[in-house]
Amino acid sequence: MMINSDMLAKNCKFEYKIFRLSLFFAVNSSTEWTYEAIYMIVVFNFDPVALQLYGLTLYWYGICFAFGVWVVCTGLESDKKLRSLLVSKKEFDHFITLLLIGVLFGAKLGYLFFYTPLHLFPAILCSPAGLSFHGAVCGAIIAILGFSYRYHLSFIQLIDQVAYHIPKGLFFGRIGNFLNSELWGRPTESNWGVIFQRTDSLMVPRYPSQLYEALGEGLVLWWLLSFIRKRYPYDGAISSFFLIGYGLVRFIIEQWRQPDYQVGFVLGLLTMGQILCSIMIFFGIVLLCYSIRKASSKISRSSMQSWTSFCKRS
Repeated sequence: MMINSDMLAKNCKFEYKIFRLSLFFAVNSSTEWTYEAIYMIVVFNFDPVALQLYGLTLYWYGICFAFGVWVVCTGLESDKKLRSLLVSKKEFDHFITLLLIGVLFGAKLGYLFFYTPLHLFPAILCSPAGLSFHGAVCGAIIAILGFSYRYHLSFIQLIDQVAYHIPKGLFFGRIGNFLNSELWGRPTESNWGVIFQRTDSLMVPRYPSQLYEALGEGLVLWWLLSFIRKRYPYDGAISSFFLIGYGLVRFIIEQWRQPDYQVGFVLGLLTMGQILCSIMIFFGIVLLCYSIRKASSKISRSSMQSWTSFCKRS
């Protein structure tokens, strides 16, 4: 599909063209069917810098990231199930602090180990860029595991409450990726796409995979976990469906997302993200089986106790 050069004007942020095609069918001479085809190509030239003040630069991605963290922390603070586990404010503050440290360190180390060649380690390590969600999950799990051991709390119950609120933060994080013109999708020949004018040297229409992920990993996944939380309030249910749900959504959307240039495709046509998501799905299924088995044993014990008490009264 040819793109008009007028669409690439520097001062243009969004443009689209609509083409109308009239299709005539030889049913009879008086019959005419009109088909309107919309070809929308968005030229995205959004400035990622929100504010520059006294030599400091504030990016929209940073704002979205911070707002996502705030939304998650606010949700955890108002979560009655979590507050029933963390009785004192000191415990809650310690939990949030440890969780944030685990997420940040895990995200950075995950990007280094999963997506960075050895010769780029020093540059990425000292750069604020380069975060991996799968690494953040590993860091969060380690932090929650250590906290649960320290305070003698249920690891599964804690991680369930955290997993429920994560999609809210993911939504804003993916919006930040879009505003930052990064992690865009693969080139598309469909009737709509986005040209990321600031970061794409090829200047071709691409799938806005960041928005796909914001919708799938954020809103859809949060709706699924809300349903699971109400209908199946068993230990491990939310965590397992989070791992499976995120893994499936991300695996599918990776079909439209451009692989990281320094990694490319792994094992044929799979990306590193798809491989890591396959591992998430596997552990999610294992956790789901454990959750179902544990819930079944509780129901069986409860039924047995009810039957025993009934027999005693009789």
